[in-house]
Amino acid sequence: MFWFLPSFLSPTFLVLGLITISLPILFHFFRRTPKGSVQFSTLMFLKPSPPRLTRRSKVDNWLLLLLRGLILLLIALAFGRLFFRQTDFLNITDLPTRRVAILVDTSASMQRGDLWKKAKESVAELMDTLGPNDEAAILTFDRETTSLVGFARDSKNLTDGGSSAVNPSKALRREMLVKALDGVSPGWNETDLGRALIETVEQLEADSDGDSVDRIAESQVVLVTDLQSGADIKALQSFEWPKKIPVELRLVTTETNNNATLSLLKNRDNASQDGKLRVKVFNVEKSEKSQFDISWLDENLDASARIATVVVPPGQSRIVSIERPNDDLLGLELSGDEELFDNRYFLSNQKQIPERIMFVGDDEVVREQLRFYLQKACTLLIGKQIEFVDASELSEDSECNIVFITGKISKRQNLLMKQFVNDGGLVCTVVTKSDMEATLAELLDQKVKITEAEERDYSLLSEIDFKHRLFSPFADPKFSNFANIRFWRHRKVEIETISPIAKFDNDNLAIGSINVGKGTVYVFTSGWNPSDSQFAVSSKFVGVMMSMMLKDLVQENLNFEIGDAIDLSKFVDGDVESLTRPDGAEVAIARTATDDILAEIDQPGIYQISSTTQTKRLAFNLPANESQTNLMDSEMLEQAGIQLGTMSSAAEKVELERQRRDSELESQQKLWRWMLVLAIIVLFIETILSSYYASRQTVAEAQQEL
Repeated sequence: MFWFLPSFLSPTFLVLGLITISLPILFHFFRRTPKGSVQFSTLMFLKPSPPRLTRRSKVDNWLLLLLRGLILLLIALAFGRLFFRQTDFLNITDLPTRRVAILVDTSASMQRGDLWKKAKESVAELMDTLGPNDEAAILTFDRETTSLVGFARDSKNLTDGGSSAVNPSKALRREMLVKALDGVSPGWNETDLGRALIETVEQLEADSDGDSVDRIAESQVVLVTDLQSGADIKALQSFEWPKKIPVELRLVTTETNNNATLSLLKNRDNASQDGKLRVKVFNVEKSEKSQFDISWLDENLDASARIATVVVPPGQSRIVSIERPNDDLLGLELSGDEELFDNRYFLSNQKQIPERIMFVGDDEVVREQLRFYLQKACTLLIGKQIEFVDASELSEDSECNIVFITGKISKRQNLLMKQFVNDGGLVCTVVTKSDMEATLAELLDQKVKITEAEERDYSLLSEIDFKHRLFSPFADPKFSNFANIRFWRHRKVEIETISPIAKFDNDNLAIGSINVGKGTVYVFTSGWNPSDSQFAVSSKFVGVMMSMMLKDLVQENLNFEIGDAIDLSKFVDGDVESLTRPDGAEVAIARTATDDILAEIDQPGIYQISSTTQTKRLAFNLPANESQTNLMDSEMLEQAGIQLGTMSSAAEKVELERQRRDSELESQQKLWRWMLVLAIIVLFIETILSSYYASRQTVAEAQQEL
């Protein structure tokens, strides 16, 4: 211990005290004799006495001067918080260990400009501030968090020439940390910032639990990111952030904030009422550009001639309708934007297969009425092609999706209907007259009884099965009211094996279904023509009929975002065998019939999945949130409970630790109290001596005058 090394906790007060002591002395030595004289009339009759000459730099009483200076010095020492240091210096190696988790953003938005270069430079600068005892880990994150280099006791990736893992030396670990990002680059995934922060802090807490409290002084997270507003931080809302783990935010930004992107509006199959594609162009806030061009991309990813020009003010979006592309066009490209990472939107242009509908029946008037209202309803479908086939085309080779029987049909037609439904077809029998008993009985191969129902003002639907596909779109209580649909007439149909879907309020069957072979036969006991009901003019008509006619009310979605969980088995028949990437590489793949996030899909483009019997193309695009490149307000992180702060360098930490130790020593020694006591004692002595010398001088001057 070096107790003879004096130090001061507040040296400023010591300096001020020394200046206070020296100023009176300097003023004494440098005072000047007054020049000139002033005559007073009251002194003209007195006898002048010559002044006694003394040196102006002479001190009359050195002892009093020293005592008074000592008083000021003791007070200065007290305010300067004098203490004696135990050691002469604090070495940087004496610092306790810090755990620093460096979390680096590798999401798609980091591809902008030179952001990734700046991020690596920021990490390198951070490494220079770490002390020799500090432990650091580097993690990257986008949709998921990946640990590149763990903490020292977790490092098991180095081997000493054999199979056993060894703990790398500090020098080797530092080299590992510096080079950890050399082979890493931003990908195409979205930013799940909340999840990354939670996983990082959980790793810090788990590692710290295995170490002594004395060895680990503190833990800290350093976040290197562009902090774009599209980052997902919802996970932080349900997480209590540890108060002892602060986060240092190291932002990397571009020189300008120019970025625009394009996407398709996801309404039904991305089509407008006239069948065109609806393209949305968004321009970020504070952008310096507002005019952009849209072009198609061919199979070589070359942009064709401009098909549209759009002006989008900063912070706004515009929608453009574009004609559907040919099969050999892969997507859209936006030009006029500096940031290219989100300027392409790939599109799987599935060829539409029209739904073919046929009406058969002997009563042409009723048949055409029912067809007319159904045809009107089909015009409300967006993105679906509906073809109504004439009854004269009915044959064994007829390719129809559904056949409506609206009256009596011939035996030949009935045989064709039986074959159609047995092969998996869909037949809807609308019982418009009681004479359809034989037609329906022959189709179903069972006894059928049809009579006209008892006449009444009107009938209403009741006992509706909202679990059935016909009425499932109306299962929500907000849409399940059918009480305003009146049926003027209906037939009483009795079939032993029919499954009721809806009944009338008189308990007669309204709608039912029967499985025949591989297909289904629906039975409506009342038509939707005006003479039978108000069904065709109600808002429920379209939903019920489309649920029956179409397997899917919307076209199959083949356009996704990277990171979407999909089930490949839903798109092709047979077992999935391979996946062809946009670069042409074919990857063998086997997936079960469950939704899964495919690691093989890691860049935007057109992917082709192949099974034993079928091939289909899927389009994967950049997650839309990554195009929201405006800077997020850091207060949103603080509102989630995160304590933001700046991590001190090793040199700064040494100084802080020295100040902390000095403060502890000074508080233990408390020498300022003794300084003040001594100052009071010296002041008392000075007062006595000053009085003594003053009285002696008074006596001497009196004797001299005598």
